[in-house]
Amino acid sequence: MDFQSLSAMEKRLKASLQSAIEKVHSATEAKYTTVDRINDHTRIMKKTIDEGEKGDWVQVTNAQEKVDEAMSNDARQERDARNYLDNVKKIIELGEEDELTRSSPLLQNALETVHKLVRQLDEMNFVVRKTRNEGRVLSEYKDLIDKSRKQFASELKSVLPHVDIHAQELKLNEDELNALIAHAHLKVDQLRQQLAEQQVREEQNIALALEEQKKSQSKLNEEEINLKIQKLREEMQSEAEKKLLIQRKLWDSELEEKLQRASAAHSQHIEEVVRAQRSLFDIEEKQKIEQAVLEERSHVNANLVLAQKKLEGIEAALKSRSSQDLKNRRAKYIWIASQDMVDSVVYGIRGGAADESRKKPLATELHSIREADKNDDFVACLIGALTDDIIYNGVFTEEDLKARFSKLYKICRRIAKMNDNNMGLFQYCLSFLQNALSFDSSEKFSKAEKFDPVTLDSYEILARTKSLVREGDLNSAVRMLQLLTGPARYVARDWINDARAHLEARFIAEVLISHAAINNYSSIY
Repeated sequence: MDFQSLSAMEKRLKASLQSAIEKVHSATEAKYTTVDRINDHTRIMKKTIDEGEKGDWVQVTNAQEKVDEAMSNDARQERDARNYLDNVKKIIELGEEDELTRSSPLLQNALETVHKLVRQLDEMNFVVRKTRNEGRVLSEYKDLIDKSRKQFASELKSVLPHVDIHAQELKLNEDELNALIAHAHLKVDQLRQQLAEQQVREEQNIALALEEQKKSQSKLNEEEINLKIQKLREEMQSEAEKKLLIQRKLWDSELEEKLQRASAAHSQHIEEVVRAQRSLFDIEEKQKIEQAVLEERSHVNANLVLAQKKLEGIEAALKSRSSQDLKNRRAKYIWIASQDMVDSVVYGIRGGAADESRKKPLATELHSIREADKNDDFVACLIGALTDDIIYNGVFTEEDLKARFSKLYKICRRIAKMNDNNMGLFQYCLSFLQNALSFDSSEKFSKAEKFDPVTLDSYEILARTKSLVREGDLNSAVRMLQLLTGPARYVARDWINDARAHLEARFIAEVLISHAAINNYSSIY
């Protein structure tokens, strides 16, 4: 599809871009709504879990339905927004393919806006996923509580298979009471052992979390990582202690209630026997507990030494990584500033009325590049190769050089037949007349075509230069234009110098980009 005019293309592109912006805004608002719904669902679930059996799970179900509805809505809004963005991309592609509209600066600006909008949608998707992941902790916490309650009831059923532990008035004989007490002590030992194992697992989880964090968040400095490690350790330890405390209180309350009902049903004689047996049992258990504490303390000390060594290794790795991160950041700063420099060289000051007013000084970009890494001699050497005129006055843009060449081409053809030995008015009139009677060839010359510079006349030199300029090969165009002789060479001197300055600045900027990219890769791998 060809656009009938540049204004028609720009009008259509602006309308499509405005519609896409509105759709992306609607999709962003929908995703914010989804985040709010997820947070409400998490808050209601936490409240219901804290209330225990009195909790209203209907509210949790309703909140989940609202979350599903909000997610369905934001997914639909996102699809619409991305479809609108794809439509804008198609218009941009058509505009770049159309020779009439490909030079419009609006195409590049619109493409940058599309990329920003796509990144905005991707960032909001990350926020939604992160919020959902945070809400899963409560669901796992609820499942853990239910599982613990069922496990405890199952254990009591295994110890006392013929006794209804939920009965209001429970009467136990001596053997059943002894079995219940033994199970209680065994449960305490198991909980202590689980606590120790949980601490070991948490230390291992911390090491794994640090490894993952180092890969995904390489920009964080050593201090931030140490703070997050400490915070993660404290949160995990606190969570483990809370879970153990909740389980212990639950078990203590249930066991105390059953013991009170059982003790009320026994006679004084049974109570005396129980006290004697309990006294003997306490002595034996005390000895076992003391022995177990000594063994556990030795085991914990060994684990602490191992964890300390692992932590020291992690700290050494983080210190080594911090220097690589600093080098990586410097390379990125140089790369960004070099990209800005390329943009300044190629496009200059957008909106300038004349070619001189579009020349953009490069001092700011070069200062940013130099400040990014003052110790890089290669960067300093490249910057030092630029002249003060290029640094403080800038260079002509590629489009301005092409426009100037069109005027230069006409002038040089008029004086192409003049030479250094005959530069009079008659010779100028003769050259002008020959130019008027000659045919201006628009032939395209292949870069691979070989030619003899000695046999070329001024007309062919200008024709070949025009073909190279049209293709954007200013470097070859400058070399070709230097083959001119006579007055035409002097007329083309200013354009050659300006084109050389443009090529020098652009070449140095591209070398700086490559240098920054190499440093970036070396700091990563």
